[in-house]
Amino acid sequence: MVKLSSPRKLGGKERRRYPRQTVQLSIRFQSLKKNNISKAQSSQSQDLGAGGLAMISNQPLETDQLLLVTLFLPPASSKESSEAEKSGVDSATILSRVAWCQPTPNSDFYRLGIQFLDLTREDRKHLKKFLVDNKLVSKKPRLYV
Repeated sequence: MVKLSSPRKLGGKERRRYPRQTVQLSIRFQSLKKNNISKAQSSQSQDLGAGGLAMISNQPLETDQLLLVTLFLPPASSKESSEAEKSGVDSATILSRVAWCQPTPNSDFYRLGIQFLDLTREDRKHLKKFLVDNKLVSKKPRLYV
């Protein structure tokens, strides 16, 4: 049985280290259990920050469940970007965990809070660039994960 949990707040204030902004990105995720990786599922982000995201799933996932989350980042649009950078979709695959899961009102879907745990250096660079270029952070975030 899956235990549903809610986003944790302290005194009514958000406890996130990195703020999140509303942004919809295509996502693919896989659950990691013992020596098993589930079949990839597709989803959409609802918000994104340097430390995690919220997404929708058609099934509940357990709190602390490990996931491999692949974010599909739109191509760069700045004038400084090369044509090669503008041509394709960039992606970042991130080891993550389910921080919370709650049913959405009046539907059969679940809203999940995802915390990023580990990124490769290259994926960290792609995510930082996307966050800064799209003004989703006020300054370059320090991504220590």
